[in-house]
Order: sequence, then structure tokens, then C-alpha cells
Amino acid sequence: MKWLVIIIISFIIFLSTFISDSENIKKKFIRTICGLAAVLGFIGQYIVELFETPNTEKVEYDNISENETERKIPIQKDTEKQDATQNNTEKQYTTQDDTEKKDIAQEDTSISAETEQKENEEHEDIEYITFMGESHTPSSIATKVELSGWEKGKDFDIAGQTYDGGIKITIYNMFSALDGNNSSIKNEIISEIHYALNTKAIEEMNEEDQRFVGKFVIGKDTDGSPSTTVISILLDGEEVYNSGEVNCYSLDIEPFDVRLTEKKEMVIKTVCQHRGNPFIVGVVNKE
Repeated sequence: MKWLVIIIISFIIFLSTFISDSENIKKKFIRTICGLAAVLGFIGQYIVELFETPNTEKVEYDNISENETERKIPIQKDTEKQDATQNNTEKQYTTQDDTEKKDIAQEDTSISAETEQKENEEHEDIEYITFMGESHTPSSIATKVELSGWEKGKDFDIAGQTYDGGIKITIYNMFSALDGNNSSIKNEIISEIHYALNTKAIEEMNEEDQRFVGKFVIGKDTDGSPSTTVISILLDGEEVYNSGEVNCYSLDIEPFDVRLTEKKEMVIKTVCQHRGNPFIVGVVNKE
């Protein structure tokens, strides 16, 4: 429609110029040329658009393609960046998991080692020293010898000290204890605690560990008993330690340190001249 209007306008201009009332052919020709120039000037831009349209469309297409490409590149870059971030995150988590697993493994190993060491310590005495029992005379109903563990923080000696582990030996006669320290009832009570020694296990230990080391203390609950006691240690029936006579005021009883090599039996023997309150002896570590 646009081109039809342009052709009609151009034809009218040309016709009006050519049939003008001037009789001079030369002037008519000049006017015709001017008219055509005017028409060309008017329609020139449309002719240019006509020839430039394919290039313009191509440019627009190229621009669209480039824009699409430019849109794709950032997305691709973001994807790569995201993948790299994800990989770094996964690597970080993997490293963290590996570290945690390593820490857990080390902790488990440490706990296992501590547990094994504790079990070894708990069973160390059992491996080479085994409690076999206690016997005492007289064996009457009224005569009692009780063995129990020395509890740290609960059991104290007459100096007010407590110890981590050990044996507590309580010796008494029921009738004499009922009368208290002023009782006239006096009895000799002999107690023997028997232990079996594992000779082979002892020989496999370090030389310094092939010993039975500790000390005897008087329990605070003896509470002024007038009883006296002699404590001794026997290995295979031979006496290797003797405390001498001790009583409720004995603070510094000689420590014991006996060698167990090639021995099969150990006995802790107490000979108590009992009267009044129970007499309590502790077998504890020196420290």
C-alpha cells in the first residue's frame, strides 16, 4: 500500500510538470528532471530501506543470537562456579567426615587402650596373686574375722589418712566387744589369709614388679581398743616379714617389701590379743 501511494504521487508530479503551459521543450525537460529528483529525494529513503532490510534483519538475528549466547555464557559460568563450589563443599564435608572418622577412630583406639590397661590393672593381681580364703582360731561362733575392701574416702587410719584400695581386716570377739574396752574377756585370735601365687606369671613380669609391696595401718574405728597384734607375712611357710607388736596407737608400722619369685603360697597372719572393741588392720599401698 505504501509503494502504491508513492507511485501515484510521483506520477502526478511528473505529469503536472510535463504538461505545464510553457512551450519551451528545454524548460519542460529541466522541470521534469527536477520533478524526478524531488520524487527520488522523497522516495530515496524507502529505496534504501528496501535494499537494507535483509542486512537489517540479519543484523537483528545476529544480535539476537549474540544476546542469547551472552545470556548462555553467564549461566554456564554460574553453573561451573556452582559445580566448583559444590565440589569444594563436598570436598570440605568429605575432609570433615574423614577428620571426624579419624578422630572417632583415634578416640575408640584410645578408649580401647585405656579399657585394656584398666582391665589389665584390675586383673593384674588376679593373674599372679589369687585369694584362696581365710581361716582363724578359735573357730567359735563368738570369734569373728571379717575381710572387706578398704574404700577411699570412707575408711581412714588413726592418722586420718585414706587410701585407694587395699584390704581391711576386722578382728573381734562378740562378747568382749559388747562389754567395750573395759571388758574382762580376753582372747587370742589367730587369723591367716591365704593367697596362691602364679609362679609362671610372676617370672614373666619385670623384676621390679615381682614383689609384694605395701604397709599395714590401724583403722580409725579401732577406737582405743586395748588389743595388741603381731602381723607377719609367710611365703611357702617361711616368715619373710614381721611387724612386731602393734596397738591402736601405732602410727609408723614398718612397711613390707617381699619378693615373690619362685613362690607358690603367701599368707598374711595376724595374732591378736583381743579385748574390747574390734581391732582393725588395713593392708594398703605405701603411697
